[in-house]
Amino acid sequence: MTTPNPIRVLIIDDERSFGLGLEMSLKMDGLAAKSVDSAETAVELLEKESFDVMICDYSMPGMNGLDFLKWMKERHIDTPVLMLTGAGSESIAVEAIKSGAYDYFRKEQVDTARLAAEVKNIHEKYTAARKKKELELEQRRLEEKEKEVESLRMFEGTVNSIGQFLENGLTGLSRKVEVNGERLLPYVVEDGKDQFAKFLSDLKKEIELVAAGTKSISDLSALVAQKLERIQAERKRLG
Repeated sequence: MTTPNPIRVLIIDDERSFGLGLEMSLKMDGLAAKSVDSAETAVELLEKESFDVMICDYSMPGMNGLDFLKWMKERHIDTPVLMLTGAGSESIAVEAIKSGAYDYFRKEQVDTARLAAEVKNIHEKYTAARKKKELELEQRRLEEKEKEVESLRMFEGTVNSIGQFLENGLTGLSRKVEVNGERLLPYVVEDGKDQFAKFLSDLKKEIELVAAGTKSISDLSALVAQKLERIQAERKRLG
């Protein structure tokens, strides 16, 4: 049976003795704890390592606890943070929670056994929530993929239907051009019969190209218009 990895805890406190003492206590409770003496040092460390839970003092020189929470938010780091506050700083605790802290402890009343239990509880809840979110995202991706596949199937069916309709229609049109052209040919003036016959032949070929998908309906329409203009121009020239 595989032994689960210990929970990684980062302690951020400018009181070095307090941070080291908390680190030792949490290690005795089976946690992989590490302490640093400033939020700036924590920022550098987080560029290289990741942690499961962080314990951060609010009152520190330079970057304080709230500044650190803001930095985490800007970097999209969602590791749960327990904020340590001083006596009479309930308003700061509330602000810390609003800024993204998971919970807070009064620093002078820290009970290491209780703190260790809270760290384990937070990690368990956070892990469960993250897995649930990942499953929901995966479910949404699958649903979107299914919708995409269904849309493609509908589109394919529509294209096939249109293609079949055009193929059948254009095949019939080609036949009508041939039959009606033959019927009209005797009524065309003698000097224009060859030109009219060529026009019908070219038109039939273009219809067949459209039916085969090598040309569009707009191409066919433009061709017919051009052919008619040329015939009219030729008639004017001859006549």
